[in-house]
Amino acid sequence: MKTKLLLLLLLANFSIYAQYTAIPDVNFENKLIALGIDSGAADGKVLTSNISTITSLDVSNSNISNLSGIEDFVSLTKLDCGTNKLLTLNVSNNKLLTDLNCRYNNLSVLDLSANLKLTALDCIYNQITSLDVTKMLNLGSLLCTANQLTSLDVTNNLALYWFGCNGNKLITLDVSKNKLLQYLDCGFNQLTALDVSNNTALFYLNCYYNKLTALDISMLTELTDLACSDSKLSKLDVSKNTKLKSLLCEKMTFTTLDISNNTALKELYCGNGKLTTLNVSKNKALTILQCFNNQLSDLNIKNGTNTLLTTVNFIQNPDLICIQVDDVTYSNKNWSSAKDITANYSTNCNTYTLIPDSNFENKLISLGIDTGVSDGKVLTSSINKLTFLNVSGAKISSLEGIDGFSALTNLICSGNQLTSLDLSNNYALQILDSSNNRLTELYTSKSNNLVALTCENNLLSTLDIINNTALDLLDFSGNQLSSIDLSQHKALSQLFCASNQLTKLDLSKNILLKDLNCSSNQLISLNLKNGNNTNLHSFNIHLENNPNLSCIQVDNKTYSDTNWLNFKDVTATYNEDCDYYTLIPEPNFEQKLIDLGIDTDGLNGRITTANISTITSLDLSNSNIKDLSGIENFTALTFLDCSDNQLTTLDVSKNLALETLNAASNQITTLDLSKNSKLKIVYVTNNPLISLNLQNGNNRNFVLPSATDKKTAALYTSFLGLTTLSCIKVDDVNYSNANWSKIKEPTAIYSATCSTLGIEDSVFDKAVLYPNPTKGEININNIALEKATVYNSLGQLVKTFTLNSGDTNNTINLSGLPKGVYYVYLINKDAASAKKVIVE
Repeated sequence: MKTKLLLLLLLANFSIYAQYTAIPDVNFENKLIALGIDSGAADGKVLTSNISTITSLDVSNSNISNLSGIEDFVSLTKLDCGTNKLLTLNVSNNKLLTDLNCRYNNLSVLDLSANLKLTALDCIYNQITSLDVTKMLNLGSLLCTANQLTSLDVTNNLALYWFGCNGNKLITLDVSKNKLLQYLDCGFNQLTALDVSNNTALFYLNCYYNKLTALDISMLTELTDLACSDSKLSKLDVSKNTKLKSLLCEKMTFTTLDISNNTALKELYCGNGKLTTLNVSKNKALTILQCFNNQLSDLNIKNGTNTLLTTVNFIQNPDLICIQVDDVTYSNKNWSSAKDITANYSTNCNTYTLIPDSNFENKLISLGIDTGVSDGKVLTSSINKLTFLNVSGAKISSLEGIDGFSALTNLICSGNQLTSLDLSNNYALQILDSSNNRLTELYTSKSNNLVALTCENNLLSTLDIINNTALDLLDFSGNQLSSIDLSQHKALSQLFCASNQLTKLDLSKNILLKDLNCSSNQLISLNLKNGNNTNLHSFNIHLENNPNLSCIQVDNKTYSDTNWLNFKDVTATYNEDCDYYTLIPEPNFEQKLIDLGIDTDGLNGRITTANISTITSLDLSNSNIKDLSGIENFTALTFLDCSDNQLTTLDVSKNLALETLNAASNQITTLDLSKNSKLKIVYVTNNPLISLNLQNGNNRNFVLPSATDKKTAALYTSFLGLTTLSCIKVDDVNYSNANWSKIKEPTAIYSATCSTLGIEDSVFDKAVLYPNPTKGEININNIALEKATVYNSLGQLVKTFTLNSGDTNNTINLSGLPKGVYYVYLINKDAASAKKVIVE
């Protein structure tokens, strides 16, 4: 009997003291069972003694949503929980971790402040917005690709040798201290600069799809792989990188690339660029050459080892006539589809420019530019330095070969039989006269220096001059254009567009305009209101023969009636407002209006004003909108939600009926709502505001949050999250302080003027507050003050002191306040400055 009793006591004692760890995720527990760590059926727990000594755990690819219980794996040095469905991960108790893999989850936060022994971290493909690795001094490998990081500090990680942060939102990256770095992948970010001069051990560098304008890799003598495609580099010097084996530099803007020193190079990808010449004759190890879609006119691949090339692509190089190779027969047999049909393989490429039109070549011969008899070509060296060419009236049908005149600034080709004119390679062109031809196509998009373009009396139905913003004179009279956008052509002073099919012409941005002839079109809208109508010559303005034009928008009706009365049809009138259409320049804004059924004529940069003037409610939230230009004509709006966009400015001064505004989570810095007298709800949290004017005469009717009313955020007023805002301009300061203290940040104050208000304003730079921290009294020296107010960290006013404005040394007493952080506002007239103090 005693034996049985003793046994029962022992079993009871074991049951009481056996410790379990809860494992609420059944998939996590099933994985532990599969690994032999847990046993039996899943019951939501595991013996702590079974897990506390485990040093390595792989639960990857196990459909786990919750890793609760991992905290009792206190001996873990290696954890792989990648490819699961984790939303959170708490490894704060796993202090021995040296290797953590949590890739391919849904983590937005990863706190590793307790895991200072980490040497390897892989958290790629999550949604992490912030990552602090500054105290992980032994970290050697860091992979955080495809997250949402906007900043990352690795300056303390001196042991780092493998680093991948591809596919984030990084604007800056400092790797100057990481001298052991061998692998760096920082592509698909927003970097504008990258200094790798100290990273001399690098053998792999990927920085493509950034905004780099310069890249110095001259110190990277160990580099074997470089990828820098789709950057803004104006040049690329790889002359010192003699070990380079793979070079990826596609979608670049430079025209030349010298790889003569890179004799180890095996793979070269330089397609979709602007290269005009490429020589790989020294690159005998080359197996891949991709240089398609460039502007090549000279390509030499005669390196003696062409048979090693397994992948080649030279197509979409329309100026490439001859490709120099080892063996013509071999190249034609193996690479017939790798080139344009106009290009030929040859063992020796002379530099000629083809002139297939005999009348064009005969004209060049008569001008002494070409010599001998017409043979369909001209020496490129005879034409590539010419700056002036007049081939007018020569019965020319094709100007093919004009691209060889690469230095041309003046071209006159009027009075011929041209149907198409491509000047894509004539970058230096400044003056073009192609009038009196049969042109249906004209390409000048690469001629950014063009100041005068005359193409009158042709058959053009479109004219792409979007890149020709330097134009001073534009004449496309006598064509078939139905539309033209001149909003970017601020230098335009002379415009002649008579006898087309234009229905709308907006010249409001062309403030230098002096001469205008837009007669004989089908205009229904003409906007001349550019703020400088007096600059227009009365003797050279023609607006007549536009029978559908009833209103012409001008600066001043009286001036136009007096000076331009006879230059329009009698059925048209001058007015200062002819609002037929509202311009919507932001495509995402217009697309949202289309999605809402408000805009019905497609994505064209405008909307009929009548369609929007009666709209009372508009939800544009989360639409990636950067510009709300056009919102001013939604004059009936009472409700506007433009939250969660990318707005930097917002002007609702014309939306006088507005009662509710939600502009939260944008990038707005200044917001003036003083004209919106009916406004009752203003929700503008999470913006970098530095100026907010709410002085609309209606502040007392603003809807405020209630402690018992579960309203959505868009249904009450709030200025929380505006950490950059120091002053809010209001109707009544006392009313706002009494009723609005909880809807602003403690660093902001309400004021009637906000004239010189600002945190740490320069007016208060010399002010001295001591002691800080304090147990009670604080001395305020070196400044004359009228008043000091004290707010706690919740924005609540806790003390007010009236001071002697004639004394520059004052004392305030904070005795009796609980310990914590407070903000002391030093006030002198309408100027103020917030100072943080700590009460002990």
